Amino acid sequence: SDLVYSASAQLVDGFSTNRQRTVAAIGRAAAMKSGEAAFFNEAVFQATRQLDHSQAPNSRRVILWLTDNFPDAPSGFMRGHFGKSLNGNPPHSEAEAIRALHESGTVVTALLLKDPLAMTWAEALYAAEAPYRLKFPAGNAHQYAEITGGVSPGLRGKNVEERLTEAIDGLRSRYTVGYSPKSAQPAGTFCRIHVALAPGAPIQPQDWKVLVRQGYYRK
Repeated sequence: SDLVYSASAQLVDGFSTNRQRTVAAIGRAAAMKSGEAAFFNEAVFQATRQLDHSQAPNSRRVILWLTDNFPDAPSGFMRGHFGKSLNGNPPHSEAEAIRALHESGTVVTALLLKDPLAMTWAEALYAAEAPYRLKFPAGNAHQYAEITGGVSPGLRGKNVEERLTEAIDGLRSRYTVGYSPKSAQPAGTFCRIHVALAPGAPIQPQDWKVLVRQGYYRK
């Protein structure tokens, strides 16, 4: 499934096993433009909800995200002047986006492509907007990846195709681990997960890295 986003998210094409169709959808998405703000939380929330429409509900849920990681703070001014596609509805919050990720078991892998010139003015802008960003958390690609057990590699030194291939290969090589909780918790309780290599394993800590989602909500 292919989505593009600005203040809101727009579906370009649904789920498909036809690779040519997917390539064509990515090409259409690359040519699309918007003068609206970039609200990360709304984009992540809508992408996660789109995964609910998958015809393979038991398959792994992954968001592959190409981003510069420069979100706009969803303040009232930004929503009013650069969020017309929201049709007057407030965008979903960072907390709502994170909860949707945990509830669905979705992994975020963010491919970060930043323009060095844009980084200079963005840092100055973010400093000026600090009070608004505390009141209206804008989301962060690194954070989404970390709490879901994903990665957020930069694209410097390699092209997008190579990084995307590496990301997909890494996701395919993952283990799925199941367990039975020791204690019964009420529905809706957030349960944290800790996964580590067993003591005495025949490999050294510097030779491995465990990536796992932060937790899940009891159903």
